[in-house]
Amino acid sequence: MDSEHYDITAKSESEANQEQVAEMIKALLGDRFKLKFHHEVKELPVYELAVAKGGSKLKTNTDGGDNHKSSTMRGKITGQNVPLETFVTLLSNQLDRLVLDKTGLKGHYDLQLEWSPELSRAATATDAPPPPDPISHVVT
Repeated sequence: MDSEHYDITAKSESEANQEQVAEMIKALLGDRFKLKFHHEVKELPVYELAVAKGGSKLKTNTDGGDNHKSSTMRGKITGQNVPLETFVTLLSNQLDRLVLDKTGLKGHYDLQLEWSPELSRAATATDAPPPPDPISHVVT
């Protein structure tokens, strides 16, 4: 896969949803490249993002509009007018572990989150349980 690259152009005869398109791509790759797929269920560690008992302290963006900005650095995520789903994706990427949104919150937020990345990396590098709360400083 690292040595040869291919461009594949395909067209569906009718409208298809995302699941149907995925199945069509699998069939095409199997037919053209003799690729075979198998599915397996695997338990992986995840984080759940939830609202604390005192309620959310996230700052709702009041500027309106569809534009949002976000930036990430090791151990830091900042954003303006960021949908929570985008924040969860950014957090998952930073922690190298799936983060599930269990907040039930909707809307767009202005946020800044900082943590000690060496603690979160150590937890994902082994099968050991995560260290106690790697979040060292949160500004909302």
